[in-house]
Amino acid sequence: MLGILTVIVSRSPDARDATEMVIESIRRPPAEVQPLYNEAAARALSDQSAGFTKQEERLIRRLIAPEVQPRTISLNVRVTPAERQQLGKAARAVGYQYLSDYVRAMLGLPHTPPRPLPSPDDDCFRPM
Repeated sequence: MLGILTVIVSRSPDARDATEMVIESIRRPPAEVQPLYNEAAARALSDQSAGFTKQEERLIRRLIAPEVQPRTISLNVRVTPAERQQLGKAARAVGYQYLSDYVRAMLGLPHTPPRPLPSPDDDCFRPM
């Protein structure tokens, strides 16, 4: 995200201030940063003087997302230790860091996407 923010700052006078606010807020929770980014992106994309390439425009648009509602309700489901272990194993097998994101994905709810799984070519598999 930081790369495209730098492009916006350098090319779009109309979005410069809003984009700098995003950069200053980058370490805050996503629910706080996303609305700031959405505003900066909208200003940048409507700035005719920015001269973004088609690829830059695609990157800017790809990072626009609906504002995230904070999750304040907890749903408890009782499972056996074996079922919990099975769920955790299934979540890790497809790259989920958190079981809640895996369950949300299985239910078709918004979730943090899984991380890519390491391949045998990755450094972590090479002998030392």
